[in-house]
Amino acid sequence: MICCPGNGGEFDWLAARDRIRIDKIQAPFYRNSRFIFCEVMMSSLRVMLLLAALGMSGFAVSSDAETQPATVLNKHLEKLLGTWTSNEGEVTFNTNSTIVYKGKKYYCAIAQGTIQISKHKVTTILPYRFLEGKLLITDGGTVTTYTRAP
Repeated sequence: MICCPGNGGEFDWLAARDRIRIDKIQAPFYRNSRFIFCEVMMSSLRVMLLLAALGMSGFAVSSDAETQPATVLNKHLEKLLGTWTSNEGEVTFNTNSTIVYKGKKYYCAIAQGTIQISKHKVTTILPYRFLEGKLLITDGGTVTTYTRAP
């Protein structure tokens, strides 16, 4: 005989049999409800983590979206914006990353010390620098000095 200290030393076979019957009846429901609860919690956690990741990466919509400028300017382009004149003509830098150079309109990309102009799959790189408030552009080995137009 198996002893159980809670029953005064004897094992209660009838209570154990009834407990097993109840567990067999309730066990499938208990397992399913526990599984559903875990799935809901995991789904909620995934949603919260996704929202946090999107918020940190900048994809979340902010309330000041209407006040942001439509065009983000390159810091090098900001220094060049406007019209510059010389004896050989004008060069105009626009905020939409276009340039009018020698009477023709080009798309441009500007980095530190270089202006890359492109039109119809032809790209030209023009080195530039500033000297005493004047813009010096090198084109084909020739340096042209431009002054900012008033």
